[in-house]
Amino acid sequence: MPEPQPVQSSARPTKPWLEGGRRFLVCWLMSFSFGGFLLYAGAVVPLGSQLVGETTQGFVTQRVTVVLNVAVLVTCLGLVWDVWTNWSRRSPTATRWLMTLTGIIALCCGILWTLHPLMDRLLDSQELSVNQPVRFYRMHRIYLWVSAIQWASSLPALWILVNYSSSSSDSLTGSSDS
Repeated sequence: MPEPQPVQSSARPTKPWLEGGRRFLVCWLMSFSFGGFLLYAGAVVPLGSQLVGETTQGFVTQRVTVVLNVAVLVTCLGLVWDVWTNWSRRSPTATRWLMTLTGIIALCCGILWTLHPLMDRLLDSQELSVNQPVRFYRMHRIYLWVSAIQWASSLPALWILVNYSSSSSDSLTGSSDS
């Protein structure tokens, strides 16, 4: 595999520490929001369900998902910032991929923000019960699938951020092997 070569660009040069700082911040935001999601879904929910029961854990999750959704919204803003500032520095292919993945993540975020209050209305926090279980669990299933799609979209987006910066290139960013 050939060594990455700098992208030829007519863009105004930036200070390396500023570009590196922006990339670090966006990668940190992605790690916080999507790593937090993975930890919560993979460890906290199963363990909490064993300790306090699924319904009580569900009411904890109701609150935690608000924080996760805000984190993803901030992450989307960071991704848009990165795409915008690297518009002419990355190859069109890398930019299109990152824009598409950011769009998928943002669309999922919008769907989750829409579903959350609809699901909240079906919960009775005083009684710790679900008022319309069939309707709630149907929406919950959609919520889980959308969350999974959002998380899965974050992986290649993070890969592009880490491996296809504005200062290096390879096949995704448009260099040739010759």
